[in-house]
Amino acid sequence: MKKLRMCNASSGRLLRGTMAGLLAVAMLAGCGEADEDRRYDAGSAAGGETTASADTAQTASGASVAARSSEASKTPENSGSTPLSTSKQDRSLSLPPEKQQRPEPQAGMLTAGEWDDLGAWSRWMKLVQDSPYPAAWGFAPTKRLAVQVMAQGEPARDAEVILHCGGKREWTARTDADGKATLFADLLEAEDGQEGPIRNEPAAPTEGKGSIEDRPAAPQGCSVQIDAGHGLIVRDAETKDWAGRVMKLETEREAPQPDAVLDLLLMIDTTGSMADELDYLSTELTNVVSRVKKNIGQDLTVRISPNFYRDRKDEYVVRSFPFLEDAVKAQAHIARQEADGGQDYPEAVAEALTDAVLEHDWSRSAKARLMLLVLDAPPHQGEQERESIQLAAAEAAKQGIRIVPIAASGTDLETELLMRTLAVATGGSYVFLTDDSGIGNGHKKPEGVEPQILPLNDLLVDLISRYAGGEA
Repeated sequence: MKKLRMCNASSGRLLRGTMAGLLAVAMLAGCGEADEDRRYDAGSAAGGETTASADTAQTASGASVAARSSEASKTPENSGSTPLSTSKQDRSLSLPPEKQQRPEPQAGMLTAGEWDDLGAWSRWMKLVQDSPYPAAWGFAPTKRLAVQVMAQGEPARDAEVILHCGGKREWTARTDADGKATLFADLLEAEDGQEGPIRNEPAAPTEGKGSIEDRPAAPQGCSVQIDAGHGLIVRDAETKDWAGRVMKLETEREAPQPDAVLDLLLMIDTTGSMADELDYLSTELTNVVSRVKKNIGQDLTVRISPNFYRDRKDEYVVRSFPFLEDAVKAQAHIARQEADGGQDYPEAVAEALTDAVLEHDWSRSAKARLMLLVLDAPPHQGEQERESIQLAAAEAAKQGIRIVPIAASGTDLETELLMRTLAVATGGSYVFLTDDSGIGNGHKKPEGVEPQILPLNDLLVDLISRYAGGEA
């Protein structure tokens, strides 16, 4: 703005003489260039439809990408990352210069990492104990009990597992492809540390032992109940079970197999701050949908629901679509989206979670149910939003819906820890975009992690296939 005022004032004085007039013309031309810069910076939305082919090239650009090892997310290294808090206003001013040409979106360009906090529990405990954020949203994700259910030596999949404490149903989860589930006591608490009104359920895998000083006091009077299809199995939880030991429950009867179904729901933030990456994300996700359908669609019925959200007072709050078996239609819905709206930093995340969990026809029996939540900003803060998010997490875990957040550029520490909490509570993992691709604004490195970096589309295809119990 200073440059524009200088140009307008100077041009008035210079037009008084012939030579001055010529100089003024030159300066006005400079003003036009400045005005063009302003128009570019203001137009942060990435418009147009994305029509990339679902099977486009999968070669990552930017820095070289390390090959993934099967144990990468289970044996992470420590990291001293620095918290980053970025407002929507800050990000709108850091768009690429006008003359910088953005590469045409192709599948395999974005890079990302994946982190499983359930597989690195002592680090997670230290992180949340040193941070106010999970508690600010009413979560205390520290008292966990890992369970594995086996039937005739084989994992019992999609079996309901219930934790009772003090005669009350505390948490409910469903087992994964390995027959594992994670139960929680006192997960949903009020901000002052008192237990809130919601007492329901999550689901998860993996073990991880923390040091004694990291562990909260073991809950008393708790038992685990499992319905493996031939009557209930009940076992009391011991102190060692809360200290990291996996509680193993076995039955000699054959467990019923879940339906050969994969439910895959996408919930994508399409506000203006996503403009730097939305076209690329659309291309990556259409490629993922196509590859998942091709790789495991012959063994499973793959149902896909693409959904999008913005904020209150925008064109829409949540744009919702039902589950579809037609992958081409799902891809078309993704490709048509544009980034716009969202004038403040928080967005309608609570409304998006409520719609995704409670307003969709999830399969009652399935090999896997996954929600990919793509976002770059936290929810609005308020009692209603807090309760909605708690309820969505509890209901997702109860139904066996594993939440997998995908953090885009500009994600701050509060958003990161809330999303990692939702992943922990529902048995999902945390995915985050990185700067290795050279695309988009700056990406925050998650706290305390050192994962392998992969092309986003390859990472997601592998992740979905693992949860579904198939091959990537």
